[in-house]
Amino acid sequence: MSKLIGQQVRVRLNEVTQLPSIFWWKGSQQRISGLLHFWKEASAWWEGQGERLHYNVVTERGGFYELVFDAASQAWELARHFD
Repeated sequence: MSKLIGQQVRVRLNEVTQLPSIFWWKGSQQRISGLLHFWKEASAWWEGQGERLHYNVVTERGGFYELVFDAASQAWELARHFD
């Protein structure tokens, strides 16, 4: 089961892999310990929308999350939290 969040978050990328390594949500730092799944979603590029990159991650505290990077806006979103 999952809960939709849909909030912008700040994300730090790993300098070597360029994958998310840390994100901040509800005032706390969430260190990412593993990438579970990754996929790209094509958008309506003809309308100026960019590609969206989805990352299902697990944190050091055992949380499961979906982070999304929107290439057009260069913004990160916490899309959902999995139970």
